[in-house]
Amino acid sequence: MDRRKIEEEVISLVQKIAENNSCLKMEDVIEQSGITSMNFIMLVMKIEKKYQIEFDDDDVNFKKLHTIENLVDYVCERIKGNEKTA
Repeated sequence: MDRRKIEEEVISLVQKIAENNSCLKMEDVIEQSGITSMNFIMLVMKIEKKYQIEFDDDDVNFKKLHTIENLVDYVCERIKGNEKTA
């Protein structure tokens, strides 16, 4: 899957869940985009469903996935991992 497409889709999901219509960038901090801890769980669940991946429980936190770029990197790694095992 194309990284640019994943970036656009993740940013779109963050905007929808946070009800934030401003222009978000990859370096933006997820918490500052309007995502609460409960919203973050919802975001993770939507990403898991959309990309058919699974987050490790220890990784579902703002410290590990601090920026949108961190989140996209994580999603890309998980997708690659799934492709290797498929």
